[in-house]
Amino acid sequence: MYLLALVFSYLAFTLFFSYLRSGSPLRLIGFILALVASCYTHLYCISAFPVLLIYLAWARKELD
Repeated sequence: MYLLALVFSYLAFTLFFSYLRSGSPLRLIGFILALVASCYTHLYCISAFPVLLIYLAWARKELD
């Protein structure tokens, strides 16, 4: 289960970063589904949310 959660987490962040580059709504949907799947396979993957929020706050400051 740990490996499956790790694979889904990596997939989620890969899709998220590619969404930031291209802006494709399909990649955003894929990111959300992969992140939900990683949380479903292992609850401790919820620790990915704070990392994502920290990155978004950092990226927002860079854009200002």
